Amino acid sequence: MASRAIHCTPKSAARGLTYWALDLWHIINGKALTMGLRLREMEASEMLDVVHYFFDQDNNYSTAEQAEAHSLIRRAVFRDWYDKEYRYGVPEKNNSLGEQQFIPNDVGADLEESITPVDPFKKASSAGQSKPFVPTTDFDDRSSKPFGSILDAPLG
Repeated sequence: MASRAIHCTPKSAARGLTYWALDLWHIINGKALTMGLRLREMEASEMLDVVHYFFDQDNNYSTAEQAEAHSLIRRAVFRDWYDKEYRYGVPEKNNSLGEQQFIPNDVGADLEESITPVDPFKKASSAGQSKPFVPTTDFDDRSSKPFGSILDAPLG
């Protein structure tokens, strides 16, 4: 505020915030709804103030690793769920994280092939024989060592 007059948002900033909000509408609108705000019903200048606040919050990170992880997750979600590119992340680096860590496309594909169902009527082979019965441990709740010599006495 200069000379007691409110200045309008610069045209390029308003356009950039609007495009960002439209690209991430499901996230922006969802966040606003959880706060009891209806962006579509707001006056444009107030809506842009809220969107600007969300933009600042969405880009507030403690570390570069946190920003990179956030970008990797969003890239994977946008690619896999919305079939579109996430354009607002930090540049990718060659690192050990990789997108597949967050939302792998082939979860359990090789695991399913190696699973053999159990047939209860098939006789067990010598390698898979049943183990012998192990009797339960005697328990004496009045003793200072209720499990005998197997465990130490309770601390309390």
